[in-house]
Amino acid sequence: MENNSTALSVFILLAPICVVWIFKRFGNHNNAVAPTAIETKALETEKAKKPPRKLPFTDFSDECLRADLEKIWQREVSKLPVHTDLPRLSKRIDVTLGDHEYGVTGLPDFEMPLTDSMIPSVYRILTTTSSALEDEPTRSQIKNNFLTTFNVSDAEAKGEDKSRTIPDFDVAGTLSKYLATLDDNATIRALKCCNQSFLFPAVIRLKFLITNNPDSNEQDMSYKDLRGGWRIQVDIADDQVRVIHKKWEQSFREDSFQFLWELEVKFDRMVTVLESATVRIRQVKFGEEDTTERREQWDKLTKLHVILPLLAFECVLNALILFKVPYTEIDWIAYMQEVAGVFVDKELDYSKLRGDTGPLVYPAGFVYIYGALYWLTDRGADIFSAQLLFAAIYMIFTAVVFDIYRRSAATPPWALVLLCLSKRIHSIFVLRLFNDCIAMLLLYCAVLLFIKKRWSWGCFVFSLAVSVKMNVLLFAPGLLLLLLKRFGVWGTIPKLAICASLQVILGLPFLLTYPVSYFHGSFDFGRQFFYIWTVNLKFLPEDIFLDKRLALGLLLCHVTALVVFLLVRWCRWEGGVVKSVREGYEPTAEHIVTVLFTSNFIGIVFARSLHFQFYSWYFHTLPYLLWCTDLPTPIRLIIMFLIEIVWNVFPSRAWSSSILATCHLIVLVSLLMKPLKPTGLPLKTLEKRL
Repeated sequence: MENNSTALSVFILLAPICVVWIFKRFGNHNNAVAPTAIETKALETEKAKKPPRKLPFTDFSDECLRADLEKIWQREVSKLPVHTDLPRLSKRIDVTLGDHEYGVTGLPDFEMPLTDSMIPSVYRILTTTSSALEDEPTRSQIKNNFLTTFNVSDAEAKGEDKSRTIPDFDVAGTLSKYLATLDDNATIRALKCCNQSFLFPAVIRLKFLITNNPDSNEQDMSYKDLRGGWRIQVDIADDQVRVIHKKWEQSFREDSFQFLWELEVKFDRMVTVLESATVRIRQVKFGEEDTTERREQWDKLTKLHVILPLLAFECVLNALILFKVPYTEIDWIAYMQEVAGVFVDKELDYSKLRGDTGPLVYPAGFVYIYGALYWLTDRGADIFSAQLLFAAIYMIFTAVVFDIYRRSAATPPWALVLLCLSKRIHSIFVLRLFNDCIAMLLLYCAVLLFIKKRWSWGCFVFSLAVSVKMNVLLFAPGLLLLLLKRFGVWGTIPKLAICASLQVILGLPFLLTYPVSYFHGSFDFGRQFFYIWTVNLKFLPEDIFLDKRLALGLLLCHVTALVVFLLVRWCRWEGGVVKSVREGYEPTAEHIVTVLFTSNFIGIVFARSLHFQFYSWYFHTLPYLLWCTDLPTPIRLIIMFLIEIVWNVFPSRAWSSSILATCHLIVLVSLLMKPLKPTGLPLKTLEKRL
């Protein structure tokens, strides 16, 4: 008992240090995309060493930001600098139809041509916006009044007829006269957001948030606009209009930080009600002059200020579980018996490798990893040491998952708390010691590598995860699509070769001796599950559950759902499967995570059976998937709560399985109905930028 207490104390001291070191070491802060949302909550300025400055707009809540922006937006257009800002920004304003995100990747293009006439750009913005928002009489008024006021023809306004030189110096004054001729309409109301004055509440909040706190004063976090770094998108969807400002800022110091921030404002379809406003930091780049303290200060402005306390909480919670909750034996002894057959008895025939729960049914990677655990835990007898190892695995696992969420920016920071509240997940890791934990750790490491564009290493680690447990193959359809999009058919073949060759290398001792036995034992896709353990299909009678026709029907549904998502969701934004593969796309971090997580979730929904440890296959993807839907946040939380309740009902009942199936289907249908977002940057465009 004394040795156990000592080991537990060492774990409590070292685990958070190791996790924070891993997070800092592999976080790749210098070039890492940090598309994370700033929590616009009031800073506790009363704790500052000096009294805060009395500034307007110091309430950081989204609702107060919306109210302040609305006051400016409601002014008459003649009292806003629309006539001056619209021409100078016209070549940096993009009008899109549909729920598309205007991506700004990398630093702004300083060579953007601004010497051409601004009239065609302004005319394009007005006509494109009015064509989507207005009726025919209003569209005609906007177009005809423009041509009359500027004294140009339609061809000249479009830039098609350049026989006559149109000076730029009079554009702002003439535009002011033009705007005065128009009646109030949705186009003008949308363009009233495209000026410097409208940004002021967001700018002052951001400046105050970053520079006006004790830590910032010490780290010199002051900054200024980055020339050419302002982009605006007016996105017109079927049910709403969004105006999105994205601006690059830079430190006053040379070779210091630069960051991209975003203001997103949402209106109703006719731009009569300003519904919401949100400020986010999208990307941070550090320079050689940035100290560790300054980088840490930026971390506090992103999800790290939530992640690190959660990791500390998880460390303490796992320690309490180890100390207070008794270990439950399920498969650990069987695992040890199976690997002992290889390393002690030198048996390489998979059909003869057995444990108390049955034959060995996992690939060779499992044998090597649990073989190492066999020797580290005194031939499997030191259970507490094994629990400590799995607690450490859980901490690393959680840090990797947090980093995925941090980079993909799909969820608000507070939603990460949901990842730490599952009783069943903690039990699976530190009280049951299932191999699912190691397989999923490797899988999430692979996802993180894919996000970092390290595709070859990602394929290597993905294959390593498959070698521990085959459930990882549920992610394979999504991964194949991402590889085809990024590398094309011929470029995908080497990546698949990495996956296949690793399986061959790991299984070589068994393949050279008993290949048929190895394939049948480790990759048995027809294995029959026991009705008593199923969590998802207990509402069916046992004879139907065991019927092979049910398995075939579920497989058909699985394939059908994958095809539907392939055609309707994953490739539709690029124009279809063939076009996306032929032209090639560099997928965004959000698209990578969404495709992989959805691919796995489809497999979960139509799984032939889910056992209790299988919860670890998808629990950590649930908050992400729920926030990829348009479901209200209370509904998202209710679904998370119900799923967690179901997985803690033992043994499963018909009602619990019914609830689980209903929740799964709601999430799946909601994912299918979510408006499209851009999935990546065309490789041809990327090559031009590079």
